[in-house]
Amino acid sequence: METLRRAITRYERQEAEAQAELETIPPETAPPPEEFSDAALADLERRVKQNERRILQLEPVNMRAIEEYETYEQEFNLFRERVDALEREKADIERLIGEIEERKRQRFQETLAAVDQEFRRIFVSLFEGGSASLELEIPGDISSGLLIRANPPDKEPHIIDSLSGGEQTLVATAFVFALQEYQEAPFFILDEVDAALDLMNTTRLSRMLQDYAERIQVIVVSHNEETVRHAQRAYGVTMKSGVSEILALNLA
Repeated sequence: METLRRAITRYERQEAEAQAELETIPPETAPPPEEFSDAALADLERRVKQNERRILQLEPVNMRAIEEYETYEQEFNLFRERVDALEREKADIERLIGEIEERKRQRFQETLAAVDQEFRRIFVSLFEGGSASLELEIPGDISSGLLIRANPPDKEPHIIDSLSGGEQTLVATAFVFALQEYQEAPFFILDEVDAALDLMNTTRLSRMLQDYAERIQVIVVSHNEETVRHAQRAYGVTMKSGVSEILALNLA
């Protein structure tokens, strides 16, 4: 009996020690933190419901959107490649145009210089002195107009518009002859080019036409006897009985 009481006492002591140890172990669920109070939880629930409503507003969801996006992306990349290719081609074309424009400008300047040289020489021959030149209205700009400056003997330099009618005729004729010297044509036709010329200037022009007639065919429409006198062959038109008749005269 005594042995049984001692055993019970020992078990009670062990139970008390075990209970003391249990009290030192923290509980598995801690009390909710302050931020998760009832008010905070209510606000979270309200926000969850708002988000759920927003999700519902997005419906119906196109489940093929990803597939369509990939298709559109491929098309976009294809167009992007085409645009890049066109940009490269555009740059090549612009570079080519620039090269052509530069060659055109150089060729024009070379041609202008050559024609100007012949124009100066022919002008002096026609006017028996003086000076003349061909210039661009805007130096270096081949798209600007061409100025013809002329300085007949014993006169101040003028542009062609400021000269008399006869002087303008000789200057314009000198320019035509200068073009002919630069790039020869098989023939050229002058229509009453001597109409505004006096006898002396008509003679000068006729003699120069005679020189050109040795190389090319020169056809002149004229009512001036001095011009006709320097021609190799003359043709006249008369009217007889209401019918036109052509007369030919060999003057060579």
